[in-house]
Amino acid sequence: MSDVLLHQILSEMKSIKTDVSEIKLDVSALKSDVSTLKSDVSTLKSDVSTLKSDVSTLKSDVSTLKSDVSTLKSDVSTLKSDVSTLKSDVGTLTSDVEILKTNVDVLNTEMVEVKKEQQLTNKRLSSMESKQDIIYQQTGSLMETQTKTLSLLEQLQSDVEFTYQKTAMNDLKINRIETHSIHKH
Repeated sequence: MSDVLLHQILSEMKSIKTDVSEIKLDVSALKSDVSTLKSDVSTLKSDVSTLKSDVSTLKSDVSTLKSDVSTLKSDVSTLKSDVSTLKSDVGTLTSDVEILKTNVDVLNTEMVEVKKEQQLTNKRLSSMESKQDIIYQQTGSLMETQTKTLSLLEQLQSDVEFTYQKTAMNDLKINRIETHSIHKH
């Protein structure tokens, strides 16, 4: 029995050696897997660190964008206010232009009237000069008539000068209104 027992022990030893050899191979494979896992974990840690850095950069970019949007909103608000002010100014200018047009129309009407009066005065003057010439030819030596005619001519000349001065004053007023209108704008 001792042989059988010995044989059995030897057989068991062989089996144990084989098992130990297989376990060694498994342990070696596990060590390799652990090493690979450690490398993968290290790579993952590096990737996580890179991702954290990228997220931090993105947060900074988002903050900058928010600030830019806020600035743009403020600029748009300012532009809207400026446009509103410009619209108001244009409305005021339009009203002023209408008033000036009305004033110019009135002055043009007055000028037409003054010119008509001047033409009538010129016709009267021309007529009186013609009549004076006829009187001189017909009466020759009648001083009294001549004196009256000269008096009328002087009056007429005074009227013409008055009309001329009135026209000049109206031209000056028109010029001042136009100048005032230009400086106001």
